[in-house]
Amino acid sequence: MHRAISICGIALLLLIPAIAGANQLDLFGFNSRATSLGNAYTALADGPEATFYNPAALIESKSIRAFGGYGFALPLLSLDRQRRNGSDISDTDAVRDAESPQTGQFVNAGVSGGIYDRVFFGLGMQVPVDGASRRKIFSPDRPFYLDYDTGIFGLTFLPAVAVQLAPNYGLGIAARVTMDPFGTMTTDVPTAVGDYQSSTMAKNEFNAQAAPIIGFYARTHEFLRFALVYSGQSYSYYQKKVRQKLVPSEEEGFVGIEYEARYNFIPRRLTLGIAGEPDEHVLLTAEISWVNWANYTPPYPEVQLDFSHMNEAGIPYERPDVIQRDDVDLDFNDTFVPRFGIEIIPYKYLSLRLGYALEPAALDVQQGTTNIMDSTTHALSFGLGANFGGPRGDLVNIDFAIMDHIMTERWASKNSDDMEEANPETNPAWPRYEVSGQALYSSLTATFHF
Repeated sequence: MHRAISICGIALLLLIPAIAGANQLDLFGFNSRATSLGNAYTALADGPEATFYNPAALIESKSIRAFGGYGFALPLLSLDRQRRNGSDISDTDAVRDAESPQTGQFVNAGVSGGIYDRVFFGLGMQVPVDGASRRKIFSPDRPFYLDYDTGIFGLTFLPAVAVQLAPNYGLGIAARVTMDPFGTMTTDVPTAVGDYQSSTMAKNEFNAQAAPIIGFYARTHEFLRFALVYSGQSYSYYQKKVRQKLVPSEEEGFVGIEYEARYNFIPRRLTLGIAGEPDEHVLLTAEISWVNWANYTPPYPEVQLDFSHMNEAGIPYERPDVIQRDDVDLDFNDTFVPRFGIEIIPYKYLSLRLGYALEPAALDVQQGTTNIMDSTTHALSFGLGANFGGPRGDLVNIDFAIMDHIMTERWASKNSDDMEEANPETNPAWPRYEVSGQALYSSLTATFHF
């Protein structure tokens, strides 16, 4: 005799990397000088780092240049305890997990130089030291941060080529190729006759995504530079079919599940930059970027359920409600991100740098069952640079930078009538929570001129 099965629901815990484009290059930069100037670097990049910031600026690489660097990111996040009738309740595991994203470590490297008289090349790459194995688990009905889960990063390659159209004018193109492991997807199926939890442990599967970077560069005067850069949109795709056993005692008591997810979304952006030197001891740089968050692709999986085996075996069940990608109304907005930097050279071989960037929240506060929190972020940076070696004293450049991403406090209140689960002990989004925090980043880069 078959058991009567009542499937109360299926909670999909999807290992999602850096939900809204928290690619480390966009957040923290590709080298220490750029980071210390608030990443306002599209008009200044003139070496291997131009593969990311502006491939057209490779025309300034008259000789072979190479660099290597190390970066370390430390998120310090806060998700306040949930309150009911003005009193605190115990933090759930989901709240504690959201407050403790993993640190990130990266190694950067690149090389650039001339190929022919007017053709130049560049190759950049970033390797995560420990990010590939540190994936966080989130579900669509738990609050989490958009940007600062820094334990999740992919291996990035940046091949580029530039053509000198005229003296001091260039056009370049690069490809931003990211290879990122998807990780593990877990399905939790509670039933009326027992809480059967079955897991599908998918091995790390590297999925590659690529987008173009097209740049224009002009140095109209010895002390004035302009740049216009377009970066394309990309994301990774994952699909898997599995069978989940719901009734251990029944040979045909399983359901087929097909997952389809788009993740690691990186939005397209258009950047206009300018850099100038009002005198020999001061350099100013600024840029404005349009970021196409309105085209954001949600990371939530599309799920197809197949109960044909249970139907053929005569096992009764109730079909569960499953959150689909189209059910999540995120309503992202395009943003404009200004960046500014100043470099002061008090001594021929020493530079002091400051930078600032304002990254507006791309998402309104979500009030329904599904909630993602994004905060407006102020990025402040500071750095030092030293040059030495060779006849001109610039054979080697050593640069150090510190950047602090300050997330402004934001809160959301939940109406229990809108919640599928109104128990504050098990639902961290009921009825109110507040998010804020910081993400500290430091880096050290050495550049060599040959």
